[in-house]
Amino acid sequence: MADAMTSESQQRVPADTAAINLREPWEIAYWCDRFGRTQPELEIAIKETGSIIADDIEAYFETKKPAAEIR
Repeated sequence: MADAMTSESQQRVPADTAAINLREPWEIAYWCDRFGRTQPELEIAIKETGSIIADDIEAYFETKKPAAEIR
């Protein structure tokens, strides 16, 4: 199922690429793939920045290492 989600997210692009929509699973997969982050990391970034603006989240991630690199 995860492969289908990844493949689907690569085929579909959100209508609004300026804002992150957490209501659609395929959009969550799209943004996780785009930023190279997990869903929990994406949710934390949105909570900590108080923003769903893609540029804000991208700037946040530029200051944070992915969880996989911390281990």
